[in-house]
Amino acid sequence: MTRILIVGALALAGALGAPVAAAQGPSYQGGNCPPGLTCTHWCPGDPAIPGGQVLSWDGNVCHDWYWNSYGIVDVNAGVLYPWR
Repeated sequence: MTRILIVGALALAGALGAPVAAAQGPSYQGGNCPPGLTCTHWCPGDPAIPGGQVLSWDGNVCHDWYWNSYGIVDVNAGVLYPWR
C-alpha cells in the first residue's frame, strides 16, 4: 500500500510540474494570439510546420501562427494561408 501511495504522489508531483515545462516551449496563449487559441512561434532554422506547404510567408523572419479549418493564420501579419 505504501508503494502505491508513493507512486501516486510522484505522479501528482509530475502532473503539477507539467504546465511549467509546457510554458517554456514554442506554443503560447495571450500576447498577439487571439483569445481562446494557442499560437506557435516559428523562426528561421526551426523545423517546417505541419501543413506548411500552403505557406508563402517570408522565411527570413519569425512568425506567430495558428491553424484552423480554413488554413494557417500568420498572427502578426494578419494573413490567412488557405488549405486550398
